Amino acid sequence: MQLTMHLVLVLCVFLSLIVALTIWCQRPGNSHTTEAGLPAVLKDAQLAYSERLFRSAKVNGEWVISARVDRVYRHLSGLLVLVELKTRAADKVYLSDVIELSAQRLAIEGRQSEQVSGTAYVLVKSVRYRNGRFHEVRLMPAESVITLATRRERLLGEMDPPRPSSNERLCGVCSFRNNCCRRARSDVNLTKVPWQGLGLD
Repeated sequence: MQLTMHLVLVLCVFLSLIVALTIWCQRPGNSHTTEAGLPAVLKDAQLAYSERLFRSAKVNGEWVISARVDRVYRHLSGLLVLVELKTRAADKVYLSDVIELSAQRLAIEGRQSEQVSGTAYVLVKSVRYRNGRFHEVRLMPAESVITLATRRERLLGEMDPPRPSSNERLCGVCSFRNNCCRRARSDVNLTKVPWQGLGLD
């Protein structure tokens, strides 16, 4: 008899936990669907591409841009709008997000012959916003993306000297740090940051 009562008690506790978890998950603030919180501009848009790799034809007769998109929505006008999904501790958007989305636009327009909006969104899931919060960003012009790609190739080929970032934490983990330090000891002006002149200020 005692064993039966014990089993009934355990079963009741287990069922209570399931009911409580179900109620909690169904609260408005706990929806896991990205579409539930879309910005107003995307309310009537349809998901056009998801987790897809695009590879442009040659840009300026030289560069081929490859980029994997998270989400691309097609507005009623036919205009494509990019959405990048990020999970991070802080609810922030970084320059690297803008660069990534700008490369995605170049890759899509260079292959699909479709127009991509100059405004994109980063959905950041963070400690504060577990279901994510949308951030609107302005994308870089194609010329700036090509400038960055050229700069990267010249750095990797050691044709250009590295320059320090304005972000000290980035400098601390950069593989070019030693070269920058040697240049600093040679009294070379290191005040110029990598993104100057690229329209990102």
